[in-house]
Amino acid sequence: PNPNSDAMSVFSTSSYGDEYYGRRSGHNRRKCCSAVAICTAFFLIVVVILIILVILAFTAFKPKEPTIHVEDVKLERFNVNLQRTGLLSISVSANITLAIVISVHNPNRASFQYTDSESQVYYHSQQVAMVPIPSGKIGSQDSENISTSLDLYADKLLTNTHLINDYFSGSLPFETSTKLSGRVKVLGFIRHHVDISAQCNITIAVNSTSIQNVDCQNTVNL
Repeated sequence: PNPNSDAMSVFSTSSYGDEYYGRRSGHNRRKCCSAVAICTAFFLIVVVILIILVILAFTAFKPKEPTIHVEDVKLERFNVNLQRTGLLSISVSANITLAIVISVHNPNRASFQYTDSESQVYYHSQQVAMVPIPSGKIGSQDSENISTSLDLYADKLLTNTHLINDYFSGSLPFETSTKLSGRVKVLGFIRHHVDISAQCNITIAVNSTSIQNVDCQNTVNL
């Protein structure tokens, strides 16, 4: 046996093994570096997207206050009769209907969704009418008219101690209140609560059976 041949064989095997493991180690390092680079790039992309969304949320998509105002107030029906039935007794009948149209404008780049609301009428701080307003949605940069017809409760009017004096003075004062509560959702996940209301003082002239004066105030809380 040739001892030199055995030595060369061992040396060759060792060299081949070192070269194999060296190449494998280098391949693993390249794979690891590629994975780190991909993760870093993905993280940077996510950060950039989040920064863009935040900038949009506070600039182009910054929530704006919806506007509300009373478009029209009509007296659809007015029938109030007072008749003396005795020396100290008076028979009173009342049938009054008010029609109110309210316009709401949504200036936002997102829809405004409002929940079930209501419109009310007061006579000397006493509620004499109420009508529900079903929930709805006003589109982006869109407007909507909300119409309500309110039949005043005759029993509550007739038991109010101010009715006879107001009737003979020639005018009946009413207050109307319409409130909407909802939210504006920006970029699909940022929500802003909104409360809007329109309140009007309405004076009805008895002799002409018409609306004599309308004074409205609108409020918005974002």
